[in-house]
Amino acid sequence: MGGCGLGRGRRTACLLLLLPPLLLFAVADAAASGKEKQGVSGKLRFRRESGTFKVVQVADMHYADGRSTACEDVLPSQVAGCTDLNTTAFLYRVFRAEDPDLVVFTGDNIYGADSTDAAKSMDAAIAPAIDMKLPWAAVIGNHDQEGTLSREGVMRHLVGMKNTLASFNPEGIEIDGYGNYNLEVSGVEGTSMDEKSVLNLYFLDSGDYSTVPSINGYGWIKASQQVWFQQTSSSLQVNKLLTFFWETCSS
Repeated sequence: MGGCGLGRGRRTACLLLLLPPLLLFAVADAAASGKEKQGVSGKLRFRRESGTFKVVQVADMHYADGRSTACEDVLPSQVAGCTDLNTTAFLYRVFRAEDPDLVVFTGDNIYGADSTDAAKSMDAAIAPAIDMKLPWAAVIGNHDQEGTLSREGVMRHLVGMKNTLASFNPEGIEIDGYGNYNLEVSGVEGTSMDEKSVLNLYFLDSGDYSTVPSINGYGWIKASQQVWFQQTSSSLQVNKLLTFFWETCSS
């Protein structure tokens, strides 16, 4: 992972995850010219022409009030004109250059304490992905809920936004946190892997801060989340041919 772009002037961490071709014997008959781009409403799947699935991860944007929020921790020569909009412009450049199959926002998407309206700040932070009609998912960090929305409220707002694949929590299950869910990625359309989950992405809420008096610092993944993960993973391994997972946690 490398730092790239400006999140409140701090480095916004971006991870470009290009997953290599899987089970080439199953997709060899799927060669085609031209680029296959999946729709936002369609299922996530590996690309026909390359057999790959590309994820752009965006972390710690610390977005607040857009043009009126100045950058922090930048060189004196960079102060003038540097605002949250630098982050917005940077995301557009990255998304155009990488053309990802999925964008994942992994926490501290906004800096709640500096935001006058958390919902509007979140809308602005995620806007490039929505405007470019890219499928996206998100978890929340320790700063997202420090403004006008509670931690639960922030996640409920995220799952109600356009183009999102994020979920609030698994239905019918008691689980700690908000934003625990998984996304399945299918194989190349028209092949024997078409309806198979060849990649499974897990999203877990690791909380904000410790609630145990004797333990300082940040929160952590709880036992209820571990049980859900293990049960879901076991079910997929039984019912699907092949499953990988990538765990993304807020911090």
